[in-house]
Amino acid sequence: MDLDGTLLNSNNEISKETKKVIYEVMNKGHKMAIITGRDYYSSIHVARELFKGSTSGILSSSNGAHVFDLCSNKVIYEHKINSDVLKDLMDFSKSIGIDYMLYKDNKIMIEKIDTYDVDLIHQKNKIEVLLVKDLKDWVGDGLNKIILSANPEKIIGNYEKIKEKYNKIINPVRSMPQFIDCIPYGINKGVSMGEIGRYYGIGMEDTISFGDGDNDIEMIVKAGCGVSMKNGSLNLKKMADFICLTNDNDGIADFLENYVINS
Repeated sequence: MDLDGTLLNSNNEISKETKKVIYEVMNKGHKMAIITGRDYYSSIHVARELFKGSTSGILSSSNGAHVFDLCSNKVIYEHKINSDVLKDLMDFSKSIGIDYMLYKDNKIMIEKIDTYDVDLIHQKNKIEVLLVKDLKDWVGDGLNKIILSANPEKIIGNYEKIKEKYNKIINPVRSMPQFIDCIPYGINKGVSMGEIGRYYGIGMEDTISFGDGDNDIEMIVKAGCGVSMKNGSLNLKKMADFICLTNDNDGIADFLENYVINS
């Protein structure tokens, strides 16, 4: 299940009803996983809250580039963008007037104090923002994700250029109108579902996925039963097997209660 707009309500919280139903489902032996576009550092606190005391629980962050098992406390799958590619992407983004930021050591790192909409990322994820001279010095041997940011018009005007230039090298995901999440090529939420299924020994025909955005499409299609939230995008709804209630009306809880617990 996705986080924002899906598991989390408009107050950025998991409702008591949703928690109650998910705990009941897990107590019946079913496995649960969060698969989010958020970075590990901005989503691990939600995963720990949800899976506290459980014997299973997976957090797949950065649209599947980093997969963490909370029970064994270890990374089970990881996919990175090569450091040379990241540096080239930074140079190219700068040349077309697009800002960029990255997550490192539980911080959002930027080069410009006025990086486009970094305040939104900071407020939403409650992570410290660190201003550095050159982000190229912080890429190490590669990263799961780098975020490009600019006004929506500039993002629209340059998205195809970025996609073409880095064809079969990175997967640029439109996470919000002003952001492009760049993750390794070949990685998406559907691929991550497959990896998690293999880890648990569960076939895709025995899975349910919940999402609300276009970056959830691969996950919705991959699952045996793909469920779009009522507040989901039109593209996602077209691909879903079911449409449940909105994230503010405990859509996940209502669906699980009707189709898993009481079925």
